Amino acid sequence: MYFSEDDINFDLLTSSIQFEELSYDLLSRQGFHTLKWRQGGADNGRDIEALYTTGNPLTGPITEKWFIECKYYTNGVPLNEISTKFDWASVEWARHLVVITSSYLTTATRSWVDLRMQHERFLFHLIEGKQLKSLILQFPDIVIKYFKSESEKLLIDLIRSWTYHNVLPNRRALSILIKDLDYTKLTPYELSFLSIASAISTGGLDYASVHEGLEERFDSVIEYLIIQKNHETDVFPTLNVVHGSQVGFGSLMENEVYTYYMKATLTIDCDGKLIPANLLVIYNDLGEGVEVVLYRNHENKTIIRHINEGSEEYAFSTSSILIEKFH
Repeated sequence: MYFSEDDINFDLLTSSIQFEELSYDLLSRQGFHTLKWRQGGADNGRDIEALYTTGNPLTGPITEKWFIECKYYTNGVPLNEISTKFDWASVEWARHLVVITSSYLTTATRSWVDLRMQHERFLFHLIEGKQLKSLILQFPDIVIKYFKSESEKLLIDLIRSWTYHNVLPNRRALSILIKDLDYTKLTPYELSFLSIASAISTGGLDYASVHEGLEERFDSVIEYLIIQKNHETDVFPTLNVVHGSQVGFGSLMENEVYTYYMKATLTIDCDGKLIPANLLVIYNDLGEGVEVVLYRNHENKTIIRHINEGSEEYAFSTSSILIEKFH
């Protein structure tokens, strides 16, 4: 999924405890270690205590103590919320004091900090809302965990199940899922997965599902998939296919645009490495279509071609090659 600062809405967090948990996750991803989350009771001037190790050829590893205070605020953080944290950092010989906040320090608080730091041995670091968003964006899994919808989280889980276990959800479950997704945020790989899974998953749509309008959403998936095209010429002939199976045709019963498809399961030789993949050619009565090759590995690779004309003929010729060669 594509993420921007707009995807990170701190108002979605349920409590200051969850904000501390978010900060803990972020610190652990950035190389801090021996983290202590001081939950419950007095925190002695920090919500999280951590160590960070650096080094150089002259002295070797250098480990420093960091105190981290987390402030989940909508408005500016007042002075009384952080003043004692400086006392504890000084008394306990911290090397660094960090304040992480979802908002910002008030002007008065910032002025006090500037004066206080003229007389301290430790270093002070301030991470305010906008900078915090930039740091979080470096770790998509953290964005998903704290700020994305259940549908978006489910999509990630479905792709993981397919990648590791070759398990696809049934079509009805997919059709219900994708009604809540924002397709503009999905990567080409995620759109390819939705299109292939929707077409070839076991367990079709029942009569009631069609009349609920569930299947019509697949046309929207294909439209966004075309926008993400990354290949201009026929894809299948360029692949080093060493095995093909489960070749067949089908239809998405009452789709308004893209109704028919040809599907196949492939094994592709990629520089000596055999990678399983799925091929899908989906097309309509006007000859327009899309060719998709989705690799089932951990590199999120997909090839997408928009077919302007002759898609049905291309689907039949490709299936004939696969059947003749591997059956």
